[in-house]
This record gives sequence, C-alpha cells and structure tokens, in this order.
Amino acid sequence: KSFSESSFYQCFKASWNDLKPDPYLVKGGTFRLRRYAVLKWQKGTLQLVTPEAHFQSKQYNSVYGGINRVFAPITPAVLQSAFLKILIAQTIMLFDAKATVAWRVQCHQFRINASLAEAGQPTPEGIHQDGANYVFIMLLERQGVIGGVSELFDNNKQRIATTVLKKDGDAILLNDKVLWHGVTNIQPAKGAEKGHRDVLVLTFHRL
Repeated sequence: KSFSESSFYQCFKASWNDLKPDPYLVKGGTFRLRRYAVLKWQKGTLQLVTPEAHFQSKQYNSVYGGINRVFAPITPAVLQSAFLKILIAQTIMLFDAKATVAWRVQCHQFRINASLAEAGQPTPEGIHQDGANYVFIMLLERQGVIGGVSELFDNNKQRIATTVLKKDGDAILLNDKVLWHGVTNIQPAKGAEKGHRDVLVLTFHRL
C-alpha cells in the first residue's frame, strides 16, 4: 500500500471533515474552514502549547495582520496521531538534521470550498510570508476543483516558481525568510457544482 492508502493516514485525513468556519474572512466570505494548534518540538519530543490566539504582523499579512485571531482548536486525536508526529519529525530533519534546535510549530488545518456562487481563496491575504523560518504545505485532498496554483516569489515579489499540488501527500517546503508564497483561487471543475481543497500547513519557528 502507498502511504495515502494506509489506515493511519486515512484517519488523519478524515479529520478535515470536522473543521470549523473561519470567522475572520473579509466581506462575509464562507469558503474557508480551519482548525489551529501550536506545538513545541525539542529533542524528539512534541508538546502541545497552551491554546493561544494566532497573531501575524501586518509586515507579513497585510489583510489579517495586527489582530489576535482565535480559531477552533485541532482535536486531541489529530494532535496525538502517529502520522502527524512522524510528519513533523521527518520535516524537521530536512532543515535541522542534528535536531539541535527547539522549534515552535504552528499547525493549521484548512479546507477551502468552491461553489458556483463563491470562488475559494486558499490565500485571501494574497502573496505573503508567515513570519516563520520554514513553511511546509501538504495536500490532503483535491476534489472537483480547478485552479489552486501554488506560487513562490523572491523578496522583490518576482514570481520564481509555480506548481499545482494534485495528489495526496504532494507538498512544498520553503524558506520563509527569503521566499513569499500564495495560491490562486479555486473554482468548481467542469460539470461540478462544488468542490474543495484540503491542506495541512506547518510553520516552523526557531526558539
């Protein structure tokens, strides 16, 4: 079996059916569902940080920056899943192979819905940075939609790469200190009335 067919991945993926509306979308948007949690990784151990608001500087997020946003928490079952723990550990190995640094890990579950009445905006804030050291973005499911092109930009906001995350497990790892990123809108595919795009976003902050 591929990892995407494994039972522990399928249980993890199913949790995206239990996300909650994002109450901070401008202009009354209803297309984004999410959950959020903060973890601390140190010496191979993952710990949940006391629930807290999500804050970004306007320097990085011109639309939603400068305010404390409180989102529905990621459920204990997801946070304790073997899949998430292994994923975080393996990702950290890519940029901290000796595991000598403690990391603050912000975890975001996102579902972006698209319908004939409302396009889905994966990044309604546009081109942005997350104020992290590294950002990991993984696709969980893409169903009945077109669009959703991931774009990377240099510090001069010049586009340097594009890709489309198409299959479960397709992912991007980027250095948030030197790159900006964004994702184009999604719409229902031909013949579909609605669809969605599910992603996990992990931002890694050196402590």
